[in-house]
Amino acid sequence: MRRTMRLAAILGAPALAFPTTAPAQIVVFSETFEGASLGAYVETDADGVPAATLWHAESDCEYLVPIPPSMGTYAAAYNQGDLGFYDYATGAAGNAGAIESPLIASPANASLSLSFDYAKETESAGAGSFDQCFVEAKSEGAASYGVVAQVIGNAACPSAPSTLTAVVCGVPGGPWRHRFRFDTLDEMLNGYRGWYVDNVVATQNSSTAGGFTVYAVGCGGAPFSTMTPSGDPVLGGTVSFTMGEAANSFMWLGLPVGIPLCAEGCRLNASLSAITFGPSFSVDIPCAPALVGVTIWVQGGNVFAPGGCASAPFSVPFTLTDMVQTVIG
Repeated sequence: MRRTMRLAAILGAPALAFPTTAPAQIVVFSETFEGASLGAYVETDADGVPAATLWHAESDCEYLVPIPPSMGTYAAAYNQGDLGFYDYATGAAGNAGAIESPLIASPANASLSLSFDYAKETESAGAGSFDQCFVEAKSEGAASYGVVAQVIGNAACPSAPSTLTAVVCGVPGGPWRHRFRFDTLDEMLNGYRGWYVDNVVATQNSSTAGGFTVYAVGCGGAPFSTMTPSGDPVLGGTVSFTMGEAANSFMWLGLPVGIPLCAEGCRLNASLSAITFGPSFSVDIPCAPALVGVTIWVQGGNVFAPGGCASAPFSVPFTLTDMVQTVIG
């Protein structure tokens, strides 16, 4: 509370604010395949076109050997168990297929995660070079899927399944889909039980949503005082900052401060922790859960620009931009 009051005293009220909080952990999608079907999922080829594949609802690891009890009665499986053959050795020159979720509604700039149980017996279990198992996601309207995780290593069926929880990077909230994709790559060594997936849960998993807040603390007037943020401030997203005037410009990241620089009212509002030259820069946010909720402040300046500090304290005139607060969701 004291820190918030100090910040308000330094910066004043924001000129333009976007939401930086969201409802705490909510489930936005789940599927258990208990209806003896693929539930909400549809089968597709690798290009996302609906097609018949080896995916189906399966109750056994092999004949009369049930799947693990925690998977319930059915799981989604990639093999030929529905034909009585508990492998994916079709004799063809490799085979592949995916199950794709329906469109999932999520808040904009939300941090998302996907959790599921799986059993897996495939070739090249350690390296993942052949018989590959992918979890992928994309925003609605995106041309292609991005990889959320590749499942490497086997979890024998009917032993207790493994659980994988992954941050869904590259999806900046809003409507999105995910899919589970299997690809043998070739026709050799395909006599394994395949991949079983169950208990899928997609979650908006953070109490913090990404957002920008622009504080109107610049000096010199537009365009010199202007700083514009853009992009998706979420894990796996990209954020950009652009100054209104490009001439003799530089920008910096830091912590919020409020240091008067001259009688004309210019103030250093973000500490000079990292400096870059030019009127804009972009930052790719790593897919690291520890970054959720991290806040950065950005400000910029133009040397020799009119309307700000006439000369003091650097013996040359300059202006400063507004400051942008960015919260990573």
